[in-house]
Amino acid sequence: MNRNARIASIALHMRFATCLRTLPVLALAGSISLLRAAEMASATISSTQLNSTTWKYDVVLDDIGTTNLGTFWLAWVPGEDFMPTSPTNITSPTSWTANITGGTSGDGYAIEWIAGSGAALTPGQTLSGFSFESTTPPTTMAGTSPFYAQPILTSYVFSGAPFSDGGFQFQVQPASVSTPPSVSINANGVVPLDSKGTTIQAGSWVSIYGSNLAAAKTTWDGNFPTNLGGTTVTINNQLAYLWYVSPGQINLQAPDDTATGTVAVVVTTASGSASSTVTLGQFGPAFNLLDNTHVAGIILRTDGSGAYGGGTYDIIGPTGNSLGYATVAAQGGDTIELFGVGFGETNPTVPAGQAFSSSAPAVSQIGIMIGETVLTPSFAGLTGAGLFQFNLTLPTGLGTGDVALVGLVGGVQTPSGVVISFATPTVAPAPPPVPYVVGDRGGR
Repeated sequence: MNRNARIASIALHMRFATCLRTLPVLALAGSISLLRAAEMASATISSTQLNSTTWKYDVVLDDIGTTNLGTFWLAWVPGEDFMPTSPTNITSPTSWTANITGGTSGDGYAIEWIAGSGAALTPGQTLSGFSFESTTPPTTMAGTSPFYAQPILTSYVFSGAPFSDGGFQFQVQPASVSTPPSVSINANGVVPLDSKGTTIQAGSWVSIYGSNLAAAKTTWDGNFPTNLGGTTVTINNQLAYLWYVSPGQINLQAPDDTATGTVAVVVTTASGSASSTVTLGQFGPAFNLLDNTHVAGIILRTDGSGAYGGGTYDIIGPTGNSLGYATVAAQGGDTIELFGVGFGETNPTVPAGQAFSSSAPAVSQIGIMIGETVLTPSFAGLTGAGLFQFNLTLPTGLGTGDVALVGLVGGVQTPSGVVISFATPTVAPAPPPVPYVVGDRGGR
């Protein structure tokens, strides 16, 4: 569940004017240096999409000439400005400062970076740390200016004041803007949480699998957001509540809905959207899992011997640490709690998108089949938002090792392939034989 924000790179070759702080002041009596400069600097500007309306631009500058560089402008020459919107959140390398220019009389905007004392870029040096944010996308930044007929960031020849651009040519040649990767949902990629089932229940927890579903891994704060990390999901045109998003997987709580049958599922990000379908049913039962097969459940320990919860419980699984943490196989006589989703309506009804920490018994009868034995839970219902809990006391003789586990509700059963781990009964050693001495006749 890992992916960085979408990156579109614009490779730029720039001709900048030098602004040598050690030169004699040439501005006396308004004099201006009109010398043409050879190519002195090149730079790469990369754009990172932060959300649907904002991009961050990072600049890395290389001094490829023979003189120090103390000032340069981005998207600006004296008297002409090119960014349609004002840049924000500008950062500068150590000892450099930045100014926003333009923005008057219909002009666009630009950034002027100035080196402090001793901070000028020297020949052969590469410097990063220049950045800004803008609502102007890369396609516009490298496209046609809304203010001028020429393309943005193209060549201009001009005269300027000393310590500005003293007559040098400023040239930028943007490369093509890369297309962000498309959002996609896998075939049969909308399923009950931890399951391979094809039917989900309204208000239940659901997983979506695909590609580029989010810019990065983001987890909720328990506040049931409908937008998480720039990702939104609708199920049957209603916003879902997002718990976790990542490029490859989304976990969410489906919104309440009275509809059944095939409904649309749409994932939307800053890079685009993808749609799929899923069956919305009265039931969409599935057990929560620790891995691909082992049910999520606990064994209650009234004697304080458990490994978790201050000794109050153990996690059910193969005895040992094969799952990456301590688990204990169940056995006859244990009181356990298993967890799942999609086992139908409850009384009272628990609305989706809200925290819940009480209990709401299931309306429909629920059976838990372990091996060939069907058990009736002493409690079956919601104990958290969308989370079903099943309380059972295990009889003996249910098997050893990993035993098949199936949940039954309303004529629908959970997907196959789920197991619960049972311990092998310990056989007490036989008592030692009574010694027999030949000729022993009871003391006679």
